Amino acid sequence: MVAHSVINFIRCQCLTTSPSVTYRDYSLLHQIQVIFFLTVFFLLPGFSCFSQDDQDAVSNYLSGPFYDSSGRELSLITVPGKPPAGYRSPAATLTPGAVIIGDVPAYDWSFGCAPTAASMAAGYYDNSGYDNIYVGPANGGLMPMDNTIWGTVVINGQTLSQCPVSATRQGLDGRVTRGHADDYWNYYENGDPDPYIVNNWLQHPHDSCTGDFMGSNQSAYGNPDGASTFFLYTDGSPLFDFTLLEPDFRDGCHGLKLFYESRGYQIVENYSQMIMGYNGNTIGFTFEQYVEEIDNGRPVLIHIAGHTMLGYGYDLAGQQVYLHDTWDYSMHSMTWAGRYAGRQHFGVTVIRLQSDTPPPVAMFTVNQRQVDPGQSIEFTDTSTGSPSSWQWTFEGGNPSVSTDQNPVVTYNVPGIYSVTLVATNSIGYDTEIRTGYIAVRHCFASGECSDFIAGINLGEINNPNNTCGINGYADYTSMTASLVPGKQYTIDILYDSIILPDEKCGVWLDWNRDNDFTDQGEFTQIPALSNSNRFSGNLSAPLGAMADSLFRMRVRVIKYGELIPCGYAGPGETEDYTVHLLKPTITVTPDSLDFGGVIRFDCSDPLPYTVSACNLSSSLFITASPDMQISFFPDHGFTYSLSIPPLNDSIPETSVYVKFCFSWTTSEYEYIYNSCPGAATQIVTLHATEYIPPPANAPVINAANIVSLADTLIRIPITASDFTNIQFGNLNLIYDPKVLTYSGIENIHPELDWWWIEGNEYLVTEDIANLSLYLDGNENPRSIPDNGKLFDLVFNYAHGYTCIGFDSTACGWEDTWYHPMNDVPAGNFYISGSVGPELKTIKLNLYLESLLEENQTSMRKAKGETGDQFPGSVSDLICIMLASPVAPYGVMDTIGMVPLHQDGTLKFYKPLSFDGDYYIVLSHRNSIETWSAVPLIFTGDYVTYDFTDSVSKAYGNNLKLIGDKWCLFSGDVNLDSTIDSGDMTMVDNDASEFTTGYVPTDLSGDGVVDTGDISILDNNSNSFITSKKP
Repeated sequence: MVAHSVINFIRCQCLTTSPSVTYRDYSLLHQIQVIFFLTVFFLLPGFSCFSQDDQDAVSNYLSGPFYDSSGRELSLITVPGKPPAGYRSPAATLTPGAVIIGDVPAYDWSFGCAPTAASMAAGYYDNSGYDNIYVGPANGGLMPMDNTIWGTVVINGQTLSQCPVSATRQGLDGRVTRGHADDYWNYYENGDPDPYIVNNWLQHPHDSCTGDFMGSNQSAYGNPDGASTFFLYTDGSPLFDFTLLEPDFRDGCHGLKLFYESRGYQIVENYSQMIMGYNGNTIGFTFEQYVEEIDNGRPVLIHIAGHTMLGYGYDLAGQQVYLHDTWDYSMHSMTWAGRYAGRQHFGVTVIRLQSDTPPPVAMFTVNQRQVDPGQSIEFTDTSTGSPSSWQWTFEGGNPSVSTDQNPVVTYNVPGIYSVTLVATNSIGYDTEIRTGYIAVRHCFASGECSDFIAGINLGEINNPNNTCGINGYADYTSMTASLVPGKQYTIDILYDSIILPDEKCGVWLDWNRDNDFTDQGEFTQIPALSNSNRFSGNLSAPLGAMADSLFRMRVRVIKYGELIPCGYAGPGETEDYTVHLLKPTITVTPDSLDFGGVIRFDCSDPLPYTVSACNLSSSLFITASPDMQISFFPDHGFTYSLSIPPLNDSIPETSVYVKFCFSWTTSEYEYIYNSCPGAATQIVTLHATEYIPPPANAPVINAANIVSLADTLIRIPITASDFTNIQFGNLNLIYDPKVLTYSGIENIHPELDWWWIEGNEYLVTEDIANLSLYLDGNENPRSIPDNGKLFDLVFNYAHGYTCIGFDSTACGWEDTWYHPMNDVPAGNFYISGSVGPELKTIKLNLYLESLLEENQTSMRKAKGETGDQFPGSVSDLICIMLASPVAPYGVMDTIGMVPLHQDGTLKFYKPLSFDGDYYIVLSHRNSIETWSAVPLIFTGDYVTYDFTDSVSKAYGNNLKLIGDKWCLFSGDVNLDSTIDSGDMTMVDNDASEFTTGYVPTDLSGDGVVDTGDISILDNNSNSFITSKKP
């Protein structure tokens, strides 16, 4: 079976009472005429209301298959059922897991199930801020929750509930003019022309009801009373806003878009779709998608066999759908993809309105951002856009996630933590991420003051003291030591007594400022000096730490045990200090140098700038862009990189001299980089323009003048003079594409071997072709002796004459430095050529009956004693003569034997001056002499005549039709202009003697005279074939 994508066409007819129902069978011919205009679709006209006892599914009503004009399969569905009088489905009760949209009205069936279901959705939106959907006088201008306020009406004996948003009517809801029911309604399932057509009045403008725009009940759209039409793809794909068959059919989904737009609202998206699994599809609409629509406050039209309802709620347990079925004012339920009242669920229609409510903007506040371990923080949502849900993520917090609007979070571990809030409403969501927002302070430390720190020296910190802090802890963070990143410093810690073997000292620095001392590289144990009261060691600030920032430093001495930064340590003391990490700084003056014009492949005179630096821990490095040169001296020592070691962490102002050197790759802007680990690189921008000397003259380019036979491959030499130090070129040639077709470039001059040369042909008009030639020296400028050939341009020459002219506006050359060269006036630099005919070509098309292959597109090659009689594609030889156009029609010129090719073509040539009118006379070794029907006019350089396409091409219609080709009769072996017994005698004699070779009696050309040749001759001799001529 061939896979194909089709569209379902469904017509919905529903009613709550039980009038007499007859199904109207629409013309299949009309359906197929409509189908002709579809790419592919699947037709399902007419599904009707049904009884609870009728357990039929949609597929039970399929008939066919039918096929459209392209062979794609169609099926047709009709559902004649109807609901019995008084039928009601059981009311549903909300389950604990139920989710429903509030303020969704329930309307009793009003002039069709689809417009009624759509009016319930419209009523919900009217009560949810879209207050221009209904503007009538009822219920204070808002759609009521049921349609009892409008009562019922009896039309042609049928009692119908009314709803002005489903179907307008004169006299309903204050309307004073005819409306939907007046113009379109006869009685349920009636398919006759609508009242406005029968009564010849003007139908009302479509205005304020869903039925108008959905095409419901309207005979002009093929919908009988009570019916609406929807289209769906049967492969499960969503069909968006279908309008292909307008105005013959109106898709209800597209109609709903028109309805909402008429009320002043925009539709973001509207589509109908099969549910996944129906008819085995794997890409249909899913229950999860339905849940998403409901969660976003969008009711969904539910299509079951013969009916359309409105879904507005769900329960994930059992995939329950809560709905209004248009038959009463109660809430009902069904299982997704199951049956409702015995009818199979198969599709949905989704309408998404553009909202006036903006999406939320997530924001929040806290009661404090810095806490001690174990403390809590209160988070308060301040998001705009009235979010309905919140998703919090608390790095390092407890809880780590929350859906509360205003959660309280406890932090137990020191550190810097991020907070994320995602706020969501029915329109969308917004995310607020605050990185490093919460700080949990460093841990506390304590000890016993039986031993303590007597003094500390580090940089500017010099803190001698003979007291112990409270509970063995002292906060000296007001004291600061300034350090340079990457440099090593000595720290000395004095103890209150001679240091014993088990006594230890440690220093912690919170280099990443995350409020703990646990990260790699943050702890250093300081060794004790022998027989002293001093611990002494080295500290270095890492280059990756944040410069120009403050860091907490903790110093702890203990009498015994393990060195840890927090908690109780027994005998000993802990002190905290501050370290200021200095920012390494490099300064350049000025930060740009302008060298003016510089000749390519040369360097400028040097220009100076000054560089200085402070807070460095290592040498300053100076590097130049490629080709630039630098030195500490103005007249020597130029190189590509320099370095300066710091003195006392600094570098005084130092002059650096720069040369700007142009090369192939140098741009107008180059750079000098001044860098050191930990410091921001300072760049000196170098600017220079290329000095361009006055342009040299371009080379003189010549295209040759060529003459050639028609239908041949020709080569046109392109030569040059003054081709000196050329780097790049563009040439554009113009010619007649009916005469020449570009084939390529050959015989390129050896000096251009390394060049990139290509040609591209394109048509300007049917009479003008342009050949663009691109020549790139790839940085290999070349020179060629005067009048040297650059290359040959290869063309397929058809026939006729054309100039090969240069389009000077698109031609140009560049010298060694890519400077444009002078080519004005263009006539002195670009010399055009030409191509013309060498001889007059006469091309004939003809086939020999006896040699024509079975495929009737080519001829066999005539055989001799040892195989093919002629080389190549030559099938046989034809003698060509030219005869006078006037009596007695004598032969004026004998061309002689001309090769006839297997494709039925032959050519002969005459001088260009040859002209006049002549009959073409064809003579062959065993074919009847054949004349052209009329004299051939020998004008121009290319003359053609085709004997194969019509019997009238031979004088006296003297041709034989084989397949669709007209051929010369075979069998005139003795060349007496008649195929008769005399020819038969010659063939019969040679056949009896088993004659072989290239002989006239071998009609079939297989090199053997046999019964096959007798058969060919016998057929034509019985037809009394003779030569015919004027």
